[in-house]
Amino acid sequence: MTSRNIRFASFDGVELEGTLVVPNGGDFQALAVLSPGIEVDREEQGFYTKLAEFLERSSIASFRFEWRCHGHDGSRPLTELSLSGILYYNESAVRGGVVRANSPAPVTLASHRFSRRRAQVARGGCPDVVWQAELVGPGLGPSI
Repeated sequence: MTSRNIRFASFDGVELEGTLVVPNGGDFQALAVLSPGIEVDREEQGFYTKLAEFLERSSIASFRFEWRCHGHDGSRPLTELSLSGILYYNESAVRGGVVRANSPAPVTLASHRFSRRRAQVARGGCPDVVWQAELVGPGLGPSI
């Protein structure tokens, strides 16, 4: 397994960061872009970390990232993050992950909790890249 942190530009020029995990040898069947919830980092409290390990064993690459005001960009106040921005950060992450993975493999934008609807909408913004959008975990709060 090859895991590396990469930085990519968001739609508004903010530098964001994510973790790209590629199976050994660099061959994979698909790329899963893992969109986080609003209150957590790219690891999703360990859920995405374990999911990335499972995907890697299944010959699927993954790219998990953090929003503006989180992780690498965490010095900004959370008030600078908007719902419409999250839509575009998903698109930026998809395109950044695909470029870094350097593969024509199909892409799934997977989300958990808060960002599930945003992932579905972002798929519409990247129909040339994203094959499907999926919810990977149950959301116990209200649907957004």
